[in-house]
Amino acid sequence: MRFDVVRIIVLILVFSTMVAVFSSALVHADDVFSSNEPPWMIHPLPIIIGREDCNITIPINLTDHFDDDITNVTDLRFGIELRGENSTMIRAGIIGFGIFIDSTMTKNFYSFKSIEGRIAVTDTGDRNNSDPMANYSNWFAVYIEPVNDKPVWNEIPPIAVYEDTPSKDIMDLSDFITGQLIVLDGGNSLPEDRTWKP
Repeated sequence: MRFDVVRIIVLILVFSTMVAVFSSALVHADDVFSSNEPPWMIHPLPIIIGREDCNITIPINLTDHFDDDITNVTDLRFGIELRGENSTMIRAGIIGFGIFIDSTMTKNFYSFKSIEGRIAVTDTGDRNNSDPMANYSNWFAVYIEPVNDKPVWNEIPPIAVYEDTPSKDIMDLSDFITGQLIVLDGGNSLPEDRTWKP
């Protein structure tokens, strides 16, 4: 009888030790799976196209392009940065989950090259109060399309016409019209409208 009691006590001690080890493993596994990972891109960003002398919000939803292991995509924080030779000629920002392009800083500016952008995305951390994690999208091209502006008339000086004299050309009106000549890639051009009717 005494031997059976000893066996029971030993079994209880072994079982208690196994429960303690198993519980410790569960805590450790929970720590591993709750670690915060940086957000990741699920779809590359496409070419972004703005317009000369305009403020435009690009119809794109950034939450469709990123995901995160813990933070809901609508709680991710987004920013944008530009690089390239002409990147200081425009401004860019985030409005809601869209991209805002402002090309009004430099009058008549347009560009089909030399500007690239990328999105910075940051999560909110995790339930263990770890620091937020950040990541970036691909670099994507930013184009500013030209706009065909109306011609500008300069001041025309007074005209003197003498009575009973034959008609003749007095002046070339094209000398008093100014307009930007837009040069596109490939050597094509989009001239401003310089036509007139008397």
